[in-house]
Amino acid sequence: DVRRVDFHLEEGEVLFIPNGTPHQVVNLTRTVAVSANFFDQSNLAPALSQMRRKLGVLDPAGPRHSNLLGLAQGLDEIDWPDIEDDFREGDGSPRDGDDMVGLHACHEAVKDARPFNFRM
Repeated sequence: DVRRVDFHLEEGEVLFIPNGTPHQVVNLTRTVAVSANFFDQSNLAPALSQMRRKLGVLDPAGPRHSNLLGLAQGLDEIDWPDIEDDFREGDGSPRDGDDMVGLHACHEAVKDARPFNFRM
């Protein structure tokens, strides 16, 4: 089943759109948008596949090709743990944060962070 969902975000609110979700954005006022792609074990294979398809249509001599190729090669070199390793055997519940094998050194500073409001 497919359905349309509309969101009206107020100042300081953030909306997470999962990988592969078709979406359209209409800004009703002047807006600063921050967009990022998050890669982990759950979406790495489709992300790399999409990058390789895009590399096939970009000009190999252009900077976009070079940047995307570097990103794809870098992500492909990481020894990603299996996502199942972050769940307990038996009941399948998520491991505690410190016990997750998918943590990298860069996560240390934010692992105990809580959501915050961007309002100024």
